[in-house]
Amino acid sequence: ATLLLSEVLPGLGDGVTSQAASTMALFFGSRLADWGTIRGALKGLLYLLHQRAPSPAALSVELTTNVAKAFVAEVNVQSLVQVDRMLCFETARCLAELHPRVMAVCAREWCEMLSLSMEGEKDPRCLLVAFDVWRLLPAVFAAVSDGGGGGDETVLKEQAENLAEAVS
Repeated sequence: ATLLLSEVLPGLGDGVTSQAASTMALFFGSRLADWGTIRGALKGLLYLLHQRAPSPAALSVELTTNVAKAFVAEVNVQSLVQVDRMLCFETARCLAELHPRVMAVCAREWCEMLSLSMEGEKDPRCLLVAFDVWRLLPAVFAAVSDGGGGGDETVLKEQAENLAEAVS
């Protein structure tokens, strides 16, 4: 049912109200802990995270932050199949590109999760997206240093060793 909902969602277009988008984001966020429904949850969240104002489906900063925190807390990327790992990396890229201030709130956790998920990754497509996320992280850390998040500018330096280990 989760996958079906995530597949129907893009077809609704502007028919998705702000309330419906919020409800679906909460629903998809709650499904991240269930490996059986994670593909549908990630697809639905990706669609919602790509929505920007003035679209009625655009998520609030608070809700996007909750989704980002739930992702870091609930998803074990390494234990997923390739398709789902790719969706995880695409979700991280979407957050880094479109919502850097939101990602900055839990920047340290995101760096740790990305380092761990890249370790042992063999699929080149997943690695390309993961490296793209790392390329986008300076904007996230700029948001941290501008006061947009709860971290500080030393997070990237602290995670440099983890990244070096993951790519070696």
